[in-house]
Amino acid sequence: MRSVAQRIGVAVIAAAAICGFFTSPAHAEMDDCEEGSICLWTEANYGGELLQLQHSVSNILKTYPDFAGKVVGVWNRTQQPWCLYRGQGFTLKRIQVNVGATQDDLEIWEFRNLTKSLRLGFCAE
Repeated sequence: MRSVAQRIGVAVIAAAAICGFFTSPAHAEMDDCEEGSICLWTEANYGGELLQLQHSVSNILKTYPDFAGKVVGVWNRTQQPWCLYRGQGFTLKRIQVNVGATQDDLEIWEFRNLTKSLRLGFCAE
């Protein structure tokens, strides 16, 4: 016969699984990127986890810690350009991701795993 603690433990685990508390990280695909967002992936070829944004982020580490130092792919599905920065607070080297632009591996722009902040709009000089 099970103890009360064992029954409660099983019930808690079952409830958590139903509510999604123990889900594994999503492995997104390019098709998961919604129109109106800039999409960032943690793996090349639009793989790994996906972050979709419609607003600027001055510190990815603080706001989205799971994506800090892990941005590998990008697709701009908004109607405005975006600027990716190597430094927090929109500082250091930057690259502009124009409307509709996509890159499955930011290594080509020497930005793989280096995006620390991103801003909606043109890159300022």
